[in-house]
Order: sequence, then structure tokens, then C-alpha cells
Amino acid sequence: MKKLQAMTLCELKTFIREPMGASFIIFFPLIMFISTLILQGQKVLSSTLPGNLGMTIAAAGLLGVTINLAVNRENRVLKRFQTTSVSALLIIISDFIVLCIFSLAGIVLQVLLAFLISPKDLMINLTLFTIDLLIASVYFFSLAFFISSYIKNVKSIHAITSTLFTIMLIFSGTTFPLDSMPLFTRCVSSILPLTQVNLLFRNDLLAIPYQYRWISYLYIVISSLLFLIIGKRTFKWE
Repeated sequence: MKKLQAMTLCELKTFIREPMGASFIIFFPLIMFISTLILQGQKVLSSTLPGNLGMTIAAAGLLGVTINLAVNRENRVLKRFQTTSVSALLIIISDFIVLCIFSLAGIVLQVLLAFLISPKDLMINLTLFTIDLLIASVYFFSLAFFISSYIKNVKSIHAITSTLFTIMLIFSGTTFPLDSMPLFTRCVSSILPLTQVNLLFRNDLLAIPYQYRWISYLYIVISSLLFLIIGKRTFKWE
């Protein structure tokens, strides 16, 4: 336990020092949320919030964990860890804890703001929301771990994750409502990680019926397991 605490603190400090660290993960989704409300009015609060919460977790994983692991690899920090009693599993768990910390901070700020603006628009199912929050965190962490294990160069990781993040923002229901998209676009967007998370959060926060919940769960669990297994096999200390 002491090793995990020390490792988590170390990863937390490294995470904060990166340009895509704490400020971006916590405040970028919040700024996007506020900007949307200012430009389009309070009426879009219920349709905007779920996507912004999903975006927060996606940013923590794709723009935080991936770059953090890559930078530590390039600076030979991971190589030095390999010579100690620190295991790859310990590094993975500590990075996941850091992801959860930053994601939760950003999510709490947005939910509090939504309640201050219009509490009647939210009907949060706290149990399902907590479960889905944990599932989404595991999902995006596993994706981040897979990318950072398979691709070693920081610049390449930054280019790939930024592109994937942008595509998901556009086609996952975060920037534009899924209901307003053409049928073909909705079908294609359903394979994006953020789309499944947004659909779950939409149901949890707004009590909108979602009959494909278990399909989303199955998709997320299988994808997470594949990403973790492949990531573990391709993980390199240097």
C-alpha cells in the first residue's frame, strides 16, 4: 500500500507538470460547457452535460495518461522503475487512480454548475451514474494504456490521440446531438468509445430510456479487456 501511495503521488506530480495535464482536463470541458450555455442558452443544458462529462474522462485518458506514460518512457523514468521493485501493474494502477482524480474533479465542477443553473433539468440516478463513471474510467484508461504501450514516440502519440479525441468530440454527441445526425452517421459513431459513454451518462443524468444499456456494457467490457491484454503484451519499459 505504501508503494502504491508513493507511486500515485509521483505520477500525480508528473501529470500536473505536463501541458495537457490538470488545467486542460479539469477546465477545458468546463469552459466548453459554459460557452455552449452562453451561446445557445439554458435549454441545451440537458443535452450538453452528458457529452461534456464523457469528454472529461476521455481527455484524462487520451490526453493525459498516454502522454504521461510516453514522456516517462522517453525520459527513461520507466527504465529506472524497472530496476527497482516497482512492477508494471503498480504503474498501471497508479496512473488509473490519477486519471480518476482529475476526471472526478472536472465532473464535480460541471455537475455543480448544472445544479446551480437549473436543478429541475437533472434527474440523476446516482447508483447507475457511479457505476457508469467507474466503467467509463476503466474504458478510457485501457484505451490510453493500449495506445501508449503500442506507440512509443511522444509526438506520434500526441498526434494520434489528438486526432482521435477531435473525431470523438464531433461524432459522439458531445459537440452535435446524436439525434440530429443522419442515420448512417449515427451508425458509424456508435463504434466510437465516447459515444457509448455519452449514451450511458445521458440515461443516468436525464432519466431518458436507453434500451441498449447491456449492449453498451458488453461493448465496453470486451473492448477494455482487449486493450488491457494487448497493452500488457506490448508494454515496454524503454
